[in-house]
Parts: sequence; structure tokens; C-alpha cells
Amino acid sequence: MMPLEIATRPRAAKEASIMAVMSPVDIFRTPRKHEGGITVGSADRSYKAFEALYATYVAMPVVIGLAMAMGVMANWENYLAPALGLGHAAATAVTRISGLLEIALGGFVAVNPKIGAQTAAAWLWVGALNFLMTPGHKGLLIAVLTLSVGASALSQLAEEFGARVFKP
Repeated sequence: MMPLEIATRPRAAKEASIMAVMSPVDIFRTPRKHEGGITVGSADRSYKAFEALYATYVAMPVVIGLAMAMGVMANWENYLAPALGLGHAAATAVTRISGLLEIALGGFVAVNPKIGAQTAAAWLWVGALNFLMTPGHKGLLIAVLTLSVGASALSQLAEEFGARVFKP
């Protein structure tokens, strides 16, 4: 059936045709069909949450990674645990490499949100361990652990919606 045919039908027939296209999924009792990042029909709140988390976990690692790789926005070396015993040059190298890894992580989340978000959660736990060993950064420890919960939620929602940009 062509979209033009749906547009010319009476309202009840249009709604029935649209509902026939959608697959019923009984989450929050809202029928929907998700094909990767494309929603047919009205998105429910859980899908909107997926989109918000997806945008956040794609953009956030890229922005922070660029800042770390270019050495702007903060003195990133101060966030490394003294227990690592790194000199200034090594600490700078570690933060630059971490920035490049975060940029790649944002790209991975963009391409495969389910596994990319799981990887982001693991990366955030590495950061949490670092902040656990760094004096004066317990507030950042809590923030990073909270972000890891968001990454885990994104992974679960991506699995629910079968979201993958590139399908094999």
C-alpha cells in the first residue's frame, strides 16, 4: 500500500492501516515497531529515553575525548591516581591516549549501541577505580558510577529495540 493511498482514506481506515504496519509490543501497552533507529508510528516513552541516552553516550565521549586529546577544558593529568606513579610526560600521554579511546568509544556506541554501551559502562568503571585511588575526587567517583548505570540502561534499551546502525 502506498503512503498516498493511506493519506486519501477516511481517518478510521488510515488508523487501521497504520496499526497493521506496526507490530504490537506490550511494553507500557503502546504498540510500536522499531527498525534500528527508525520508529514507525508514535514512539513511546521508553523509546524516547533510548534516543536521549543514545545521543548522550555518542556525543559525551566524543566531546570529552576531543578535550582530553587536545589538552583543553581541564588539566586532565590531575585526574590520574597518584598510585599509578606516572611522571608528567607519561600522564600527558595517558590522557591523550584516553581521549582518543573515548572518541572511538563514542563511535562504537553510535554504530552498535548495545555492545558499545556495555563497553562504555566498563570504561566508566575503570575511571571509577581511578577516582577511588585519587584523593579529593570521591564526588567524581559517584558521578562516574552514575554514568555507568546510564550506559547499562542504554545497552538494555538497545537490546529491547534491536538498535544497530549497521546490520550484518
